[in-house]
Amino acid sequence: AGQPELMRLYARKLGGVVASWIGSGGASLKSRCLAVVTDPAAVADELALTLFSRPADEVEKAWVTDYLAEVGDQGNERLDELIWAWIASAEFRFNR
Repeated sequence: AGQPELMRLYARKLGGVVASWIGSGGASLKSRCLAVVTDPAAVADELALTLFSRPADEVEKAWVTDYLAEVGDQGNERLDELIWAWIASAEFRFNR
């Protein structure tokens, strides 16, 4: 299955849980990432701590830094994609 199909499968399986993480209000994962979006390493740590129960490694910090630099001013809107990418990872799937 390709990435879009995998995301749809996760959306069906985890529906409300994922929606609450990606939601922009309260203490959602997205809100916590937005609060530190000017520090990509902190965004990576927030994602890793929430989804993997560990701090982000240097490769993950570099990946998030590159991604946020690439999307520029769209970082706010593109955080959903970043969160989904981490949720779609093998580490998340096999550690849940």
